[in-house]
Amino acid sequence: MELWHSLGVPLLRLLTGLAAGLLVANLLEALHWTRHIARLAAPLSRAAHLRETAGAAFALAFVSPVAANGLLSEKYNAGLISGRELMLANLFNSLPAYLVHTPTIFLLIWPVLGPPAALYVGLTLLAAAGRTCFTVLLGRLLLQPVPVRPQTAFPADTPFASVQRDIENVKLLCRDFAASPCLKIVAGRIRSIVKRQSQACFAPGDALRRACRRFAQRLPKLFGFTAPAYVLMYALQHCGVFHSAELWITDNMAWLSFLKPQVMGIIALHLAAELGAALGAAGSALQAGGVYPRDIVLALMVGNILSTPMRALCHQLPSYTGFFRPGLALRLVLANQGLRAVSMTLMTVLYYCCS
Repeated sequence: MELWHSLGVPLLRLLTGLAAGLLVANLLEALHWTRHIARLAAPLSRAAHLRETAGAAFALAFVSPVAANGLLSEKYNAGLISGRELMLANLFNSLPAYLVHTPTIFLLIWPVLGPPAALYVGLTLLAAAGRTCFTVLLGRLLLQPVPVRPQTAFPADTPFASVQRDIENVKLLCRDFAASPCLKIVAGRIRSIVKRQSQACFAPGDALRRACRRFAQRLPKLFGFTAPAYVLMYALQHCGVFHSAELWITDNMAWLSFLKPQVMGIIALHLAAELGAALGAAGSALQAGGVYPRDIVLALMVGNILSTPMRALCHQLPSYTGFFRPGLALRLVLANQGLRAVSMTLMTVLYYCCS
């Protein structure tokens, strides 16, 4: 029973969330709504030289980061975006992915710390915005501008769009060759075929069937990679591997001499447990006196940075392996959490120097 509550329930919750995100991504793709969603982030994605897929994932991440990852994995597996674009699109979602959890974090911290909660959440939010802005700059350096496609009645990433562009070329040929009746007949027949196929493609019932079929094909892979990865992380944690790493970091905190000794327990609890335990220690230290809100905020920021490896292995990696190959998932997690640690470090240094 204890194993069920400590392993079974969290794993079932994770798999349910991933499955729901994958289903939403398949439905959006089958209904071709990603193009409309992408318009919300079009200026920013164009500035980063990213395709509509990245813009759609960015807008979708404001609602569900899991669904955004599912959408990116579908487009990557279909060969519509490259590995470099996938990496940048994943980093591009830093801001919306953090904003999803911001209300929960703020409501959790405010009752314990009061006004310092707004400062801590504000600093972490600025770090997330900085990561997205950095990704825009990185995209402009590493990617070529996305060519502007002619407006068609179909999304640019479907075969119907290319067929319609062929129709336009045929029409130009008709005009250039004195409106040849033969070419007009060919163009008319192609247009009628595309119209019939597009009506079938965009029918809600057909889109739902295609989405469910693709969902059923991807679900075994989702469970097959995520569940073993999660169980492995649980076994390592149960065997004390992560606890030993936390103790080593705690015993080698001499370089944190710029912090007051009273807040070292906050950092240790941030490493050894979830944020709630660290907040309890922070509230007690603040009530006991001898420390200022500035010290509490710095301790929470440092604890957040030092807990990055544990967070990446225990939480993000099992989730990413459900959508991407293990090697690719590991690279995405390392890039995501590495950039997160760097941005949080910069914000901590900036706050320390300016406060």
